[in-house]
Amino acid sequence: ARLCRAAGYNVKADRQTKGGTGIAMCREDAALWQTVSKKIASEDWDIIVYQPNRNNPVMTEYFPYYPWKEYSAAKDLVELIKAAGAIPLQYSSFGVNKGYVTREGCTKRMTRAEHTNLVTAYNAAVSDMLGSKTVYTGATFNSLLAKNSSLGLYHTDNSHPSLAGSFLVAADFYTVIFGESPADIDYDHGLDAEL
Repeated sequence: ARLCRAAGYNVKADRQTKGGTGIAMCREDAALWQTVSKKIASEDWDIIVYQPNRNNPVMTEYFPYYPWKEYSAAKDLVELIKAAGAIPLQYSSFGVNKGYVTREGCTKRMTRAEHTNLVTAYNAAVSDMLGSKTVYTGATFNSLLAKNSSLGLYHTDNSHPSLAGSFLVAADFYTVIFGESPADIDYDHGLDAEL
């Protein structure tokens, strides 16, 4: 929102999230799904962002139904968003930077790039099936880190974005939403301008 306001756009942003919870897990929690549904219906939103769980397409040998459950829940969520008159926008995140992915006690070894590529492919399929635009920040992470692995886009937990990574996420969203580059906006998010 601050990046958009610096560009002259009057943007209000809000969220309804629960850490570590994908869309299917949200739908299975009746109270949480009701809270999300009320939030969607509460105001005249222009765009509502949803994010499929980035670990669901990874552990198919252990949990083969996860990708389908996440897609099915995303479909229900997109229907709620469209019924509220908003545009659904999918967020395709980056993979974890740990060398492995863990879900419900099961571990799969994979690089950040491998995890991101799998998440990106899964989200592209979901986007195609649901007819929604997607912000492919994971692909942006992969592209930039392939050129310069010392950019510091990850928080020290190697799972969430750092300040620089968060700024990159915002820049990707700005580009997709407004169809223009944020490169000339006079806003640096507290980062070194050279970065």
